[in-house]
Amino acid sequence: MDFVTDQFLYFLGGAATAVVSMWLGGLLFFRLLERRERRRLLQTQLAELVSQAFEVEQWLRRLRSAELMNGPP
Repeated sequence: MDFVTDQFLYFLGGAATAVVSMWLGGLLFFRLLERRERRRLLQTQLAELVSQAFEVEQWLRRLRSAELMNGPP
């Protein structure tokens, strides 16, 4: 093969490598983005559960205190 053909084949190989790399990079980026969104959702849900658990604990303390005092909660 001559020099021009070799250079063209190198160019095609490099272009194919670039396209595959960009595709894989985009796929990885979107998967990481989905994981980040999922983590934020789970953190929000966890914060809500902790808040509700705290409210229940406060309510139970008031109820126990009222029972000890023989009064309504």
